Amino acid sequence: MAVLTYQIRLLEPVLVTKLDGDPNSNISYDYLPGSVLRAALLGRFASDNNVAVKDVLEDERTKADAARLFFGHARFLNAYPVDRLNNRTLPKPLSWRQSKSARANTRDDEKHKVPIYDFAIEQRDNEQYQRAEGAFCFVDYRGSVARLVSPERQVMIHTQRASQDGRRNYGRALKNDGAVYRYESLAAGQVFAAAILCDDADAKLFERLLRGEYSLGGARTAGYGRVRIENAECADAWREAPGQIEDSAHELIVTLASDVLLRNAYGQYVADAELLARHIAERLGVEAPLEQAFVSAHPVGGFNRKWGLPLPQALAFEMGSVLVLKLAQPVSADQLRALEESGIGERRVDGFGRLVFNWQYCEQLSIEAPVRSEPAPKSIGGDALSKEVAQRMAERILRARMEAQLMAQAGRIHIERSPGRTQLSRLRNIVLDELRQPKPTQITRGQETKSRIQWFLEDILKRQVTRDAWMRARIESDGKPLIKWIKEVYDADVNNADKWREAIGLKDEEVPKVKVGDDVSAELTAMMRREFSLRLIAEVLKRAAKQQR
Repeated sequence: MAVLTYQIRLLEPVLVTKLDGDPNSNISYDYLPGSVLRAALLGRFASDNNVAVKDVLEDERTKADAARLFFGHARFLNAYPVDRLNNRTLPKPLSWRQSKSARANTRDDEKHKVPIYDFAIEQRDNEQYQRAEGAFCFVDYRGSVARLVSPERQVMIHTQRASQDGRRNYGRALKNDGAVYRYESLAAGQVFAAAILCDDADAKLFERLLRGEYSLGGARTAGYGRVRIENAECADAWREAPGQIEDSAHELIVTLASDVLLRNAYGQYVADAELLARHIAERLGVEAPLEQAFVSAHPVGGFNRKWGLPLPQALAFEMGSVLVLKLAQPVSADQLRALEESGIGERRVDGFGRLVFNWQYCEQLSIEAPVRSEPAPKSIGGDALSKEVAQRMAERILRARMEAQLMAQAGRIHIERSPGRTQLSRLRNIVLDELRQPKPTQITRGQETKSRIQWFLEDILKRQVTRDAWMRARIESDGKPLIKWIKEVYDADVNNADKWREAIGLKDEEVPKVKVGDDVSAELTAMMRREFSLRLIAEVLKRAAKQQR
């Protein structure tokens, strides 16, 4: 049997939804399921032959190859994240434990110093233990070191717009429209590794498909799903877990490298460790009663694009589950290797049913310290154009970071008994108008010259009804009158960074500084401080008016 290994680089976030979360959330798997990869390759195969996907098994040009490649003996394994050394990881065994008290009493940056104990090798009873953190791992048994990997995620909030007459309603959300829902997807930029087990004669056909860009998962028209397949090659003597299989005489430790689907005698999907142990023993042709089990179960589903319907939900053994079997007679390495290649249970073509034998044999493992790669700053060089571009980049990064801090500060300011929306909007329009001017617009009345904002605030205090309305409005956190807060922010000394920062309420670490290379940097200038003061006032007034809506 040939083995084709390949890597998948996420060019956009990928959303392959699992059965989890509330109805308004779509939460992606931590990996790319084999069923999704199989469907993507089938779609490319159909496209290359100018046949619709739903017709590949009926069209004379493709039905023979399609049946053999995608509905035959091939196994499309799940794509798991790679570690820092580009190794394909495996699901973390559920038998791994860490001391509960040690984790609770260790700083976050030193959690990796808490060792992992494998309870499938030896039980420990002297204190309380909890499951080790992390979703996937790669184990270097030469140094008894485990590299734990958890894929990065991206959370985005979307607003649904109902359609009318087949067209989407644009504009802001209304009372009975605009449900908010959340996408929790795999973040772009990550690399996952997968494999295809197939007949030797089909390897070349699959190699031609394993190249270029693909679209995976849902929400593809919303900026999700674009990936690129890289480094496809035919592997020799490949095994899903590191290390070699050896004969086993007394004990067999079985680790599930993917979810496993099994039915009982009544045809129901169950997650019964005894049933799984019997199936494994029958496939090996030996007696192997269950000694220990570290098993979890969860529902799995899917979607059939030909039917346009979801697949029936089924209860599956969760990947990473561990069984310890007591062997009544020895098992050869060839028997174990054959079962690892073929897998067990149903939907094996989609990557289900993968297992590895005697991969776990170390009682205690240390966790590799996280690697924080911070490249040394480099000089941009003497090229004037390069420095100009780098300077613009630094200023844009600075503005983006300052924008985030400004929005956060505006969100922390809540106003009690705010003035009417008309008054708030009038002042906000004046602030926005001044924001468009490079310098404050000065207006002279009699002997005094002031800006439009200063004259507006003074005019407020001359009319009793308006003055009372503005004086009642206060900042919730410290009870300061709103009009006083606006004056302090507007009159803040933009030439003095410390006084300006104190006036608008930002801490020192919240005012960003950006450095590109070791000779290009960007910091807030007096003009930028004035701009952000005005924008903060405008944002607070906007939120106050919206709160009254």
